[in-house]
Amino acid sequence: MSQVDFIYKTITTTIECNKNEKMKDICQKFASKVNIDKNSVNFLYEGIQIKEDLTFEKLFNIYNRNQNKMVVIVNLKNQEDKTLTTSKMKYKNIICPKCGDISKIKLEDYRISLYECKNKHVINNILINEFEKMQYNDLICNECKKTNKNNFEFYICNTCNLFLCPICKRP
Repeated sequence: MSQVDFIYKTITTTIECNKNEKMKDICQKFASKVNIDKNSVNFLYEGIQIKEDLTFEKLFNIYNRNQNKMVVIVNLKNQEDKTLTTSKMKYKNIICPKCGDISKIKLEDYRISLYECKNKHVINNILINEFEKMQYNDLICNECKKTNKNNFEFYICNTCNLFLCPICKRP
């Protein structure tokens, strides 16, 4: 059995499916489960609009995936942009604060150690509250490359998924 994780309004909804099932049917199951009109949203996989006539397996083969899980972003069609009010985003995986690559974690005596990132960094004796701060990254405007030091709102374009500051946001 395969599964598709749909992320809609920051909530993840998992739909189980067969490899030969068409994406339009899988997307319809999701829409029914969260009670939305399937035609009012876009379904994006790897940043590209899903071709609903493809099967789960065919879409996976396009991107050379060897797993049975797919993550799909769901956006409202008629929403030009949405505001992101935080200045930081939390990483999905445990990351090395030196290089930003995925790292392994070890917890011992209320201290955290990070090790085995791609650059072989080892960081020992991290306090829990320090570790939490390390797992966030500053948002950077994709246009002007400024970070959010002044706590202004960022916008995420639903068309191209760029992070934009208020100055670079186009009307």
